[in-house]
This record gives sequence, structure tokens and C-alpha cells, in this order.
Amino acid sequence: AGKVGLTIRGREGRDGTVVDLGQQGRFLRLDTTAGTTRVEDLTVINGFCLALPSGSRYGAGIAMEINSTARLARLALSGMDCSSSEIIFGGEYSGGALFLRSARALISDVLVSGNRANHGAGVATWGVERSRIDDSVFEHNEGTQWGGTVL
Repeated sequence: AGKVGLTIRGREGRDGTVVDLGQQGRFLRLDTTAGTTRVEDLTVINGFCLALPSGSRYGAGIAMEINSTARLARLALSGMDCSSSEIIFGGEYSGGALFLRSARALISDVLVSGNRANHGAGVATWGVERSRIDDSVFEHNEGTQWGGTVL
């Protein structure tokens, strides 16, 4: 049997529940201990990577680590900032809205807009990625070095 995961569900569709991170860090970080996580019917705004500890400044919205699993549906992720004037390779300042490192996510009906990151402002993928994105919109995302929407 698999692990029982967490479900985070807003009310009245993605516009009914807004989580404003106030540039204080990221919304959610998942690893293998989380089990399959479901995040549905939310708007998440204003994540900020510089508020995170050095070495984990990626994925201002949702960061999924190696072998984590999630279903993300009917979400809006906007106003995330994962940018820096530093040029760093290997993940730091990547994935404004979504950061997927050898993860398994089923992403559907997600609006990813107005995000900024050095690499992959909409979504940054690293490693052996096994995620799928369906029926989603990526718009107005700015990659300051590489990958405006996807890296």
C-alpha cells in the first residue's frame, strides 16, 4: 500500500481561494515522504525564492523533489519571483512557479502567468522528469537567463 498523502483543496474553484505568500518564500515543497499529494482549486501568488535558505532557492510556488508524486489541478500560480543577478547552475533560482526534479506530477487545468526566474519561470525540470501537463496555460513568464516558460 502507498503512503496516504496530503490534500489541499480550495473552495469555489481556483478563484475562490487565494493564498498570498507575501514574498516570504514558497507555497509547498514535496519529497518522497509526502505520499501522493493533491493540490486543487487554489490561486497562489507572490512566492519569493530569495526568502528561502541558500541551496533551496528554487520553485517559489511548488517544488517537487526526487520521486515525489502529486496531482495539481485547477490552480493559478502567478507573481512568483525566483530570480537573482547571480549566475548559478544546477537548480538555484529555477522554476518560478513550478520546480520538478525527477518527480511525477499530473498537472491539469493550471494557469501559470506573470512569473520570473533565472531559469524556467513557468516550470523548471531537472533530472529524469516523469510529469505530464495537460490543458494548461503558460503566459507572460520571464526567464532572465534561460527558459521563459519551460526549462
